[in-house]
Order: sequence, then C-alpha cells, then structure tokens
Amino acid sequence: MSTAIAPTPTHALAPETGAAVRAAQEALEREAARVELVNDPIRPILRAVSLALGACHRLYVDGSLTMARLAQDSSSKPPIDKDEMRLSILNGIRATAGGAVRAITIRNWLLAACVLVGSNLMTAGAMWWWHPGAPVVQQLLVSLPAADERCEERDGGEVCYRPHWTKLPQVRDLGGATRR
Repeated sequence: MSTAIAPTPTHALAPETGAAVRAAQEALEREAARVELVNDPIRPILRAVSLALGACHRLYVDGSLTMARLAQDSSSKPPIDKDEMRLSILNGIRATAGGAVRAITIRNWLLAACVLVGSNLMTAGAMWWWHPGAPVVQQLLVSLPAADERCEERDGGEVCYRPHWTKLPQVRDLGGATRR
C-alpha cells in the first residue's frame, strides 16, 4: 500500500523523485509483510517509516507548489506607484508622529533644561569643593562678573565694560569682594 501522493499536473516537479519515493515505500511494505510472517516486532516500525517517507514527500511537494504559486502571484502584481508609496509613508508618519509630538511639551523641555543646569552646577560645586585652586575651576569661573557692567557713550556709540576676575580671591574673601 503506497501513501505517496503524486503532484498536481499544473507544475512539473521532478517525476523521478515521486517514483523513487513510491519504490522505497513499496520495498518497506514488502519487508513489513515478510517480517509479519515470522512475527518480528519490527513490522510496525517499517510501516511507520513508510508512512513518514510518504508524509515528507507530500510536505516537500506541497511546499514547492505553494512557493511556485506565490512566485507566480507576486510577479503578476504591478509595481507600486510613487504617489501611492508617498501616500503610504505619509499615512504611517501621521499615525505614529502624534505620540512623539505629545511627548515634546514645554514642561518636558523645562524639566530637561533644569536637570542639565542642575547637574552642571553640582559638578562645578563639587570641583570647587574638592579642588579649589585647580586650573579647570579657574577657567570655569573666570567669566563670572566681578562687578556690575558699566556702559558709556563714546564717539556716537556705546562702549560697555564688564569687569572679570583675573586672579580669583580666596573663598573667605569672596563675600567681601562682591558686596555692593
């Protein structure tokens, strides 16, 4: 009893494969019949191998036919028009961009700016605390004003002076130097 299924005639698969599978199944069936006469316990195993061989052949045939049908279906479709592609992309962006826009609010921007400024101030304070005379701290603080900015009229324009520290005072003297 052969369980191999012949492929449908719409696609020409290798006919020798089907014939080889049927021949192997028939050989297994003959061997199963022969061992049945002597009550050999291997008979059910031979039948199972024959059925598995037929099932594997059917699986490969069906897979090949499905792939051939899909290839034929995809080749018959026209390519996507540029305007249709552009519209699809715009619809996709429109559907997903709302979440990003909702996430970008003034509150979030202010929160991010406060975190950034706060972390920079904490870093500068820690550097000043642990290394008060370090050149990095002096470079950081050299742009801090030492007094108010003064502006005066000169030659029809305005000239402004912004005093800055050229040599930093000691920490104990800083309060007296900046009092107004």
